Amino acid sequence: MKKGWLLTLSLLLCSGAASAQQWEAKCTDGKNLHYLQTINGPGYLYMTVTLPDNTQRVFPYARLKQTMFNGEAVCGEILNGLKTRSNRPATQFCVNSKSRLIYLKHQDPMESQPQSSGKFCTATVLKR
Repeated sequence: MKKGWLLTLSLLLCSGAASAQQWEAKCTDGKNLHYLQTINGPGYLYMTVTLPDNTQRVFPYARLKQTMFNGEAVCGEILNGLKTRSNRPATQFCVNSKSRLIYLKHQDPMESQPQSSGKFCTATVLKR
């Protein structure tokens, strides 16, 4: 009985972990940004900072809410970030696994200009 309960518990925990895919992207061209996004879950931006003693540490920068996922790319907006007049995110950070990029999408808050996007950095992209 005890072994059956432990087996059931471990299967439940493993099945939950397997369904929560994470994407991790890290700039490789000198910029110090890291993006971690759990698909259909929270996302985080981290920055590598050089301290006064010349050691480097990774610090949390912002929490993200996923706004888009299509299997090739994922985007997230900064929680409590600037919104447009129609309540859409003004800025989104995105990762494209095929082109290995972290890129930004920006919408003018007054929506007087069309949305623009552009490369932030070349990145390694891992899916787990």
